[in-house]
Amino acid sequence: MLDSVLNDRELERTILSVMLSSKAETAYFADRLHKTDMYFNHHQTIFAGLVDLFKYSHEVDYMTLRSKFTGDTRILTLLEEINGLVPTQAVNNEQAHKLLKEFSSKRAILALCRTALENIEKNTDSEEVIQLLQRESTDILRSSSFLLNQSGIAHSEDWVKEIQEEIDSGEREADEYDGAPTGMKLLDEKMKGLQDINVISAPTGHGKSMLALNWVVNISYQPRFYGKILYLNYEMNQKQLARRVLAIASGVTYNEIYNRRFISRDNVEKYNKAREHFLERKNIILTNNEPKTLSVTMALIQEHVTCNDVRIVVIDHLGEIASEREEHNMDHWMKLSKYVKELKNVTTRLGVNLIVVAQQNREGYNNGLGQAGGLGRVAGTLELSRVCDCFINLYTNRNEERIMSLEKNRNGEACKFLINFDGSTQTITVKEELQ
Repeated sequence: MLDSVLNDRELERTILSVMLSSKAETAYFADRLHKTDMYFNHHQTIFAGLVDLFKYSHEVDYMTLRSKFTGDTRILTLLEEINGLVPTQAVNNEQAHKLLKEFSSKRAILALCRTALENIEKNTDSEEVIQLLQRESTDILRSSSFLLNQSGIAHSEDWVKEIQEEIDSGEREADEYDGAPTGMKLLDEKMKGLQDINVISAPTGHGKSMLALNWVVNISYQPRFYGKILYLNYEMNQKQLARRVLAIASGVTYNEIYNRRFISRDNVEKYNKAREHFLERKNIILTNNEPKTLSVTMALIQEHVTCNDVRIVVIDHLGEIASEREEHNMDHWMKLSKYVKELKNVTTRLGVNLIVVAQQNREGYNNGLGQAGGLGRVAGTLELSRVCDCFINLYTNRNEERIMSLEKNRNGEACKFLINFDGSTQTITVKEELQ
């Protein structure tokens, strides 16, 4: 029987063990697999149980899962074995789920072939057999993620009507954009608010994180912004990040907040006002600087979007995402481009905006990008820009002026701005557009 070679018992057990280890891992596989992708019935049952725990925001752990199967001796025994399983080698989540999906798809194809053969033996009309093959093969393709999600399709009568309704409703308000306003008026006029996939690129010390944080703080104050912002930080610790957020929001210097002293009553009032804002809105989620792989990062995004109503995700910065085993020999920019593509797939499917911070190396910066601007002057940035909707480069020109260059803009033309960079309060303001 071919079925006996189109499954892998140990692979299924390993995946279940990984899922049992954390909610983030459960989120990763729950988003990519269905219980029927498992070949063994008991494995299907445990997988469904883990997904239920995640779906209804319960703790994902051995004891919680065990309580779901009280009285089922066979499941409890198997669950104990899986909980104690120690993989012989590090598990690559992406490879594991793709391999399991491959087995599942081939079993489905095999079942379809058998059904067709049975119908032929019954002397079923050939046209009926063909229709059966077309119908069933479409289901296989869809479950294997080979087809686009049909819910994302709009026919001409739908999209023309939608645009016409916008036109008939009158002009937009001055600050009404498709994306959340960054709070930088001149920039928003060009970008039309935050785009789907946004990349901020610069060498160390040129304000990449500062720009991302300024956007985050500004958006958090928008009355029309609902939901939360997830700031996945791989560089600073959580407390450093929190102080920067409060400095930007209040206008009180980072050092004053760090030293727990205020030079005037005005500063105390400004700080308290910012503090009360975040206590009331509760719309920024900060993470610690623990190294994470791309698969774990995507799982975290899935979990926070599902459980915490996250609408915007920030990754700071891309180069600090821990490499998977197969990525160690990849070119730096090729790896970053791959990361953005994968992240884009996840955030687009979830319907959230993505802000990605990417670091340039000093060599490339000194060779031309920093002096003159221009997309692609640093090796690899052109490739990275192809997968985003907005690409912003920060640099210092020959006159020692800080420049923000909007080098790719899906909603308009490229342009440059002179910016003010205040390190004490961690704020960036746009002064004027450069011709």
